[in-house]
Amino acid sequence: MDVTKIADEGERIREVFRSLGLGQVEIGEPSGGKVEGFEYMMSFSGLSGELEKALISLYGKNTYKIERVEAVGPRVGRQLRDQGILAIVLAMFFILIYIAIRFDFRYAPGAVLALVHDVVITVGLFSVLSLPFDLSIIAALLTIVGYSLNDTIVVYDRIRENWQKSRVDFGEVMNRSINETLSRTLLTSLTTFIAVTPIYLYGGSNIRWFSFAMMFGILIGTYSSIAIASPLVYFLDNYFTQGERTAEQEAIEKRETRRLRRKGVTT
Repeated sequence: MDVTKIADEGERIREVFRSLGLGQVEIGEPSGGKVEGFEYMMSFSGLSGELEKALISLYGKNTYKIERVEAVGPRVGRQLRDQGILAIVLAMFFILIYIAIRFDFRYAPGAVLALVHDVVITVGLFSVLSLPFDLSIIAALLTIVGYSLNDTIVVYDRIRENWQKSRVDFGEVMNRSINETLSRTLLTSLTTFIAVTPIYLYGGSNIRWFSFAMMFGILIGTYSSIAIASPLVYFLDNYFTQGERTAEQEAIEKRETRRLRRKGVTT
């Protein structure tokens, strides 16, 4: 079956949907081969009987097979949406607790902010491009959260390790740690991106947008671990240690003042 024949078949199927009064119809690209035939993915609601009759009149009986019919009402769709959002929120909440226990409470906000950034940017891309958003995309978002968190943990662990070895300026330690993990992060992200790309190109319409979300999430998850999570850790460290340094400096000045008074020197 050549490309022209596939296009003609797709147009005929569109006419079937239009004859049922569905208006604008979008049909996913076919998957399959010359021997097994081609499969088209279509979505409609409450018209399976009418569609079957129209297909029989167009192609004849026993010339096709309807594999599955799905129907999701607005109430069920709203429930699935709310449950997906709740799953993402709970995942980030427990990640916040884990980072605070595993490392330090100063590390936790940076990791969660990076994850929120990844999820929001991915959802925003789907919204701007008007791409389909279903439960498979929710699964992709949770996968992106796990992938980005893994990169963030690697960077955090190296920062903590170098900080324990050499307690010099924290910014210098962080910069050295990011440089040490940069090649590993880029190679891992590149390998994962290459592995997901064939799924997007040849995986069919069922998994296409899941793999697209994963490809985009890998890109933003890579830089968010370095450019968002780590700088926030540095900011929080400066914020909390500034008070400690100020208190320590005041204590030193008071001790020096008492020492001078005992010697009879006034300031």
